[in-house]
Amino acid sequence: MTQEVSGNYQSGCQRAAELVAAGEPLLMADCSGSVFDADKQLFTIKYFNRSYYVAYPSGQVSPTKEVNGADKQILLYYLAKASGLPLRGNWLSFMQLPGGPHHYGPFKKEAINPLAKRFDNDLKTFIKAAKDLGAKPLGIGDAGFIIRALPKIPLGVAIWQGDDEFPATANIVYDASAPTYLTTDTLYLLGIQLSKKLLEFGDGSQI
Repeated sequence: MTQEVSGNYQSGCQRAAELVAAGEPLLMADCSGSVFDADKQLFTIKYFNRSYYVAYPSGQVSPTKEVNGADKQILLYYLAKASGLPLRGNWLSFMQLPGGPHHYGPFKKEAINPLAKRFDNDLKTFIKAAKDLGAKPLGIGDAGFIIRALPKIPLGVAIWQGDDEFPATANIVYDASAPTYLTTDTLYLLGIQLSKKLLEFGDGSQI
């Protein structure tokens, strides 16, 4: 993979790109819900309501200015590992994912608490941010949405506003099929990227 990746994601992206290169592109496209152009040797994949392109077999992701190291790692592993299994229609908290309890503290700190803090008194902006990501109503919390992070991985996100007795809370949940598509480590990244994209919209720095 020739595309430069900064920070701690370089080795992860390298490994994921190697898995993509070793895969059969039409099968990967079918299992992941992406589209593969055999003439251009290019996957088109929707990620948080935007289209991205992954070159085969190099694993080059574009547009490069709109995707960071975590996004690249998620997209490449998703293409390489997607099971193609249908949604199961029930939600799992991060704690319920394989190995989730061991990483819940950092996940709550990095993904969940920032949402509760930022949108506690600003549900209007939370709703706008969620809709920008293609959200559909979830029906939980004071405001809750289903956001299609990847073609076959929806995420649920909800905010409960605080009051005089209890602080604001938030949650991010996964369809029960998600662990068949990505490892818990990568689902961890996916939840954090959802949180960051909502917060970036809320701070006026839309991506």
